[in-house]
Amino acid sequence: MENENRKLDKNELDLHIRVVESQVTEEEIIDKIIDSGRIEDAFYVCNVSDIVEKHKHWEHVLPRVQPHYAVKCNSHRLVLETLAALGTCFDCASEDEIRKVISLGVSADRIIYAHPTKKINHLRYAAEAGVTAMTFDSECELYKIKKYYPEAR
Repeated sequence: MENENRKLDKNELDLHIRVVESQVTEEEIIDKIIDSGRIEDAFYVCNVSDIVEKHKHWEHVLPRVQPHYAVKCNSHRLVLETLAALGTCFDCASEDEIRKVISLGVSADRIIYAHPTKKINHLRYAAEAGVTAMTFDSECELYKIKKYYPEAR
């Protein structure tokens, strides 16, 4: 890993990306991070090629089923960009998540607004953005959607 002796500044981005050679395992990376003694916060290791491989596998075994990635699981830009480039659709639970996905150039027809209790201003934003697909978990939510975004489906 490059810059191993560099202290991390609290004002830097919350995620530090290091590109490593493919021969290095995730376990080796985790061990190196833990052994450094400089990490106090939680961290994760993301193998982007694993995301790509799993997406390819999905397409192979379920060719007629379009995956919708739940943005709340991991909304890091690199993960979202990778999935967007693969043509994945997205499950967004808030205005912020919809904004993030749209900022990547993903069209509104690849987004489903799925939250059990939608805020009215988020419904209005979904309408502005052209996100028509959504879920509802109760009769009350269905009436709210009908009132504030009757074109939703």
